[in-house]
Amino acid sequence: MRKISREEFFSKKISASLCYFFLILVTLFSVLFVIMYLHDTILVRRVKHYGKLLKAYELYVTGDKSFESFVKENNLKEVSWLLSKFNLLTVRKSLDEAKIAFEKGNFADVISALGSMKDAESPWDDEIFYLLGSAYAKVGQVEQAKFYLSYFLRSFESSIYRKNALFLLSTLSEGEEKKKIEEILKKLQ
Repeated sequence: MRKISREEFFSKKISASLCYFFLILVTLFSVLFVIMYLHDTILVRRVKHYGKLLKAYELYVTGDKSFESFVKENNLKEVSWLLSKFNLLTVRKSLDEAKIAFEKGNFADVISALGSMKDAESPWDDEIFYLLGSAYAKVGQVEQAKFYLSYFLRSFESSIYRKNALFLLSTLSEGEEKKKIEEILKKLQ
């Protein structure tokens, strides 16, 4: 076996130390790269999520009908509290459009618009059922008109449309039913 000189020993020790140093340095940079990559992935995911939230708010503000499905499809819990408010806004908007159609004499449009809304609970249910009954009366569908007006009178006793509904139901009714309604109208005056 050959004897190693002191210089050779230190040069081998230094080159081994350099190898360890570079190995540690490469490992450190690899770990930092993985951390930065994961951080970047999380940030990209968050940016996409915030983009969806922004889109949901835009749909809400514009009153777009796809708002509800967009929120549910993307599982946007942050804006799910707006769903009930959005449904009320949609009902109010449709009711306003139906009132305009009623004033223009487009009673079929009123029936179509309000027919789909009658099952949704809202603070304007009295107005919806009164307009439905009135629109059916205007198109000559007396039985449907009587049905909705009767439902209105039973369900909304303190509505501002009550007197008008009683008067309209009185004109559509005959016999004993008409007499009962006229008696109620006399009591209201």
